[in-house]
Amino acid sequence: MPKEGFIYRFRLNDNADWNTITDSGYYLTSGNNTHYTNAPKGYHYGILRVYRLDLGQILQIYIEDANPSTIHTRTYFIDRWNVWTKYAGVKNEST
Repeated sequence: MPKEGFIYRFRLNDNADWNTITDSGYYLTSGNNTHYTNAPKGYHYGILRVYRLDLGQILQIYIEDANPSTIHTRTYFIDRWNVWTKYAGVKNEST
């Protein structure tokens, strides 16, 4: 990975299986697509960030475009993916 920053990989194709997205970097996702496999349920416009460690552990973080305070995370460890966990934050309102 270059020192300049996180690597942009590509926009996910229409039938992407998120279990196969294991290279560190970020990926654009498209909500026009309802054929993603192993993605979190719901809205699919956003950014998928992937972190792969030297020992094979993987962290995926999905951030929704329309609601960036809602993120989904999961990890890969000891030859299996864990379930997606959703975190819904509170949007800051201007006064």
